[in-house]
Formats: sequence, structure tokens, C-alpha cells
Amino acid sequence: MRRLLHIALLFTVCTVAVFAQRPETTPDGQARDITKLKQLFDRKRYFELRDAVGNYNGRPEAKLLFFRGAVANAFNRPLDSARYLRRFIARAGRDGEWLSDAYTLLADDFVKTYDYGKAADAYRTLLDRFRQTLKPDELKDYENAAALYNSLRGVPRQRVVLGRAARLNGPGAGAGWNVPVEAGGGRVTLGLDTGANISLLARSVAERLGVRMLGRSISVGSVTSIEVRPGLGLLPSMKVGGATVRNAVFIVLDDQALTFPDGFKLEGVIGFPVIEGLGRVSFGGDGSVSVSRTSPRGGRPNLCLDGRDILFRGVYEGKELTFTLDTGAERSVLYLPFLQEFEGEVKARYELRNEKFTGVGGTEEVPAYIVKDFAVSFAGKGVRLPEVRLLTRALTENGRHYYGNVGQDAIKRFRLMTLDFASMNVAFE
Repeated sequence: MRRLLHIALLFTVCTVAVFAQRPETTPDGQARDITKLKQLFDRKRYFELRDAVGNYNGRPEAKLLFFRGAVANAFNRPLDSARYLRRFIARAGRDGEWLSDAYTLLADDFVKTYDYGKAADAYRTLLDRFRQTLKPDELKDYENAAALYNSLRGVPRQRVVLGRAARLNGPGAGAGWNVPVEAGGGRVTLGLDTGANISLLARSVAERLGVRMLGRSISVGSVTSIEVRPGLGLLPSMKVGGATVRNAVFIVLDDQALTFPDGFKLEGVIGFPVIEGLGRVSFGGDGSVSVSRTSPRGGRPNLCLDGRDILFRGVYEGKELTFTLDTGAERSVLYLPFLQEFEGEVKARYELRNEKFTGVGGTEEVPAYIVKDFAVSFAGKGVRLPEVRLLTRALTENGRHYYGNVGQDAIKRFRLMTLDFASMNVAFE
């Protein structure tokens, strides 16, 4: 992989908690507690929000249904989330607080269960009822999401059937984790890219695999702030190693848009929806990929989802920081919140220079600090990178909220990384 693909069509939140009857606080104290939860929600401080909700000691009220729904959504329980959010919406009334947030989460629940028509309707409700209060970038995202999922309204739900073979490929010396994909009498090797919110194909590859085009174009972004307008396609059936995927959705781009300045041509990637559908996926440091039908009993979840972006925490200099996880990015990068947290250290020790970042649609140049000998630990396992770029400007929404993006250069220093989407745990060996 020579780039990082992000298709930012929506956003959601990550929280976790169990609500129980607790002693009441004073009305003022309760209001402060609820306000704190909402502040953490708005700032996307998901793991901190989990702890704050877990320690909530006010009386149960309608607003707590909102956080229950957010919790279930983030930890991959969309059916539970939808039930909580519908109850919250019913009790909040037409002009209640946080309704636009609730509909955003509800739409994402429908996306996660591949109920595209209901997702489109939820986004259309957002646009119809809250247009005047939406920010320009939110309005654009919701218009785009409504169009996307309306185009998929008649598409059956995605299903993944695992065969006996647990291994999807063999070891490989190339970048990333590449697996054989077969459909329509054609065969291609594509990378598994957790940073791609939807799977992607070049138009020539889509034709070779027999992708059925759905007609509507949408707007997507990449690692840069440049947007492109692809088409949408559907594969009724495809083989990914030993797994069979039914009704996989792809965005389809002209080959020229996927040809990079160095001459590299990206044929496509298998994105988050298919990877999550595989259940428990292990990425080997040697490039191998294996999957499992069953999950061992996990501990407290250390993984959550912001829409279809994977979030987990790392520890740097004794502080817990939230990162995104992207198997499609060759290099890890640090984002603006890291600079704000460690500004004195960074400016005193590291060189600032212009760096080029290439994504689908073009290249952007950004001033970046070159952080040397970067040592961090994930899920209790340490890793050290000779250098990592620290961006001084946010190119995407993630760059404004999280501390960095963890890519192949860090992941492949471990023997194995396992993502378990049933228990919502990540483990490194």
C-alpha cells in the first residue's frame, strides 16, 4: 500500500458503561455529571467517557438512554444501540436535546447491520429536521451519506461465510497484508485495509471481477483533504482466501485516480466492512492473515469504533493516548493533539520540515516534525520506531481528535496482531 484511504461519510462515538440504580446526587450535581458526559462525548474522549459513565451516581433518566445507545454502538452492538436510541428519541420529544447526535448514531447502527434503506432514512431525517443547526461540513457529510445509502437501498445485507481453512494467505514480503480475491472468473490480490471505510476497486479491476455498477456517484476523502467522486458497485459473491463474502459493496474509481506520482497503481483494497465481517482476524508480522470463527473469552474491551474507524489506546511517557489503527498505511503518523500535549518536548528536540502526503486524488504538503526513536506500548506490548512524522495541521477529522494513526511500520514489528470484533479486543504478540 502506498497510501491511506479514508472514506469519511459519518461520525459516531465510542463509550462503554453499565447503568444501574445508584444514590441520587443533588440536582445541581446531577446536571454537572450529565454535562461532563456530554462534553467528553463532543470531544471524542471515548475511553474517558466510558469511565465517567461507569462512575455516574445520579438517578437514571431519559438522557442516559442516549449514552447507553452510544456505548452499544461503539462496542459493536448495533441492535442494542438502536433500541436504546429509539427509546431516547421517543422520550426526548421533537425538539429535545441531542436529537441530531442520536439520529447520527442510529444511522450508523443501520449501516453496521447493512440496513442501507433505514440508514438513508435516518440521514434524511437529520437533514430535514436539523439542517439549520448543522455545520457546513456536517451538512455535506450527511448529504453524501444519505445519497450513498439511498443508492444501496435495494442491496441485500453483507454476509461472510468462513470455510474450513483459517488462513487467508501465506507469508509475503510485500507491504501490508494481501489476500487473493476471486469473483466473476477473475482473480486479483488486494490488501486488507482497516482504514478504508468501504472497499475500493479500480474500474478495470471491477470490470474483470464482474462488479455490478449501481450508478450513483458519491464524494470521498483520503489521507489528504482532497476529495474525489467515485461510483458505487456490488459483488454478489466473492472469495477472499478461504472465506466467501456475499453482497460486498465497493466504491469504484477510474484507474487514473488510483495511479500515484511514483507510477504505482492501486488495484483496490478490502475495507473495514468485510474485515469486520471476518470476525476474529490475525495479522502476522510476516504478511500472513488468518481468521477464526470463535473468540476466546476476552477481558475488558480495549477496542472501539468511531463509525468505521478503529480506535485503541497506546501509552507514551506514562500517558494513555487514543490512536486510530490502519493496516493500509505504510507509515504511522502523529496528529495535532500529540503536538499540543507534548509541544515543549517536540519543539526542543525535533526538526521541522515539509512532508508530502499522497492519497486518492492527489498530494498535499504539510509541515511536520520528525520524531526520532518513538517508543510506545499497545495492549501492554512495547514497540519502538526509528522515526515518525508529526503533522502540524489536521488533514482529516481524525487529525483533530486523535493522537496519531498506527500503520504497518509499527504493526509488523510484532509477531502477531489480532483484532476480535466480537469481544472488541486487540492483542499484540
